[in-house]
Amino acid sequence: MDLLVNGGFDDGVGPWTEQSAQALPLIYPWDDPALAEDGVTPQSGDFLARLGGADEEVAILSQIVEVPASATVVASGYVLIQTQETEEIVYDRAFIELDGGATVVATWSNLDAESGWQPFEFVVDTAESSGRRVTFRLRVTTDTGGSTRFYFDSLTLVAETCAS
Repeated sequence: MDLLVNGGFDDGVGPWTEQSAQALPLIYPWDDPALAEDGVTPQSGDFLARLGGADEEVAILSQIVEVPASATVVASGYVLIQTQETEEIVYDRAFIELDGGATVVATWSNLDAESGWQPFEFVVDTAESSGRRVTFRLRVTTDTGGSTRFYFDSLTLVAETCAS
């Protein structure tokens, strides 16, 4: 059972909540001029999430999910990272988090930039969130360079309940 609704962003913003310190949109259609300028197309469908790319940005895409009791939960999807940071120093970061950051599921930085969409899959530690409604969120923080953008698409948060 997928706990996320609209994990591919193809239904637009709903039910995601967008927050951006720089008042930027975070979900973009395939034909948006910003994506054309970046040379990025969605991994699947017609929309994607784009976080970062601005000075001192804190961007958060979130939605409430209900984690079943005694479930194994796996977060998966695709990430694409573009950066102009050339030093081997972490300047910008992206996180997948549960429960307002109490559980960090995955992290990336400007050092993880590769060409094209990269698949990911992580088992989620649900010890603190089992049987509760929690916030699933993508969070990106950037420094003053504003030169790293994190794209996400085709997200799933699949819960498999254990038979007793």
